Amino acid sequence: MRSPSVALSAAKYVRKGNNPTFKALDRGDLLTAVKHNLDAIEDKDGVLDRLSAKTRAMMIDNARTVGELRTRFPVFTRDDARRMRTPSLLVSGESSALVLRRIGEILAESIPDCERARISGAGHFPHLDKAEEFNARVLGFLQLHS
Repeated sequence: MRSPSVALSAAKYVRKGNNPTFKALDRGDLLTAVKHNLDAIEDKDGVLDRLSAKTRAMMIDNARTVGELRTRFPVFTRDDARRMRTPSLLVSGESSALVLRRIGEILAESIPDCERARISGAGHFPHLDKAEEFNARVLGFLQLHS
């Protein structure tokens, strides 16, 4: 990473998110793992407690998937992104952690025929934070490319 602020954001993400999340998973404490993971993704404290009851229940119900953070996926490079030939829409919330926003920027720069939608006032989950705007952006993209 060429930007010190992005590097610091990445280090904070690992320190605040992955490390405590994995420790909680090792103890079998899924609720704490989800709390740490959400706080790191949104770069805020207490995210789970601020979610609507319905969304909070969904996040807790999906807690067992947090362990998938340990999965080692094949590396996806800029060259891989440049070979994509399908129109793509990258949707992100402007309040997501800086390192995650930078990943989106790199993808948008690399993928040919890529459209970017940044949703103001949304975090890493714009489909939950601003559902109407998210849906409008996705539907508009699909209409344009169908």
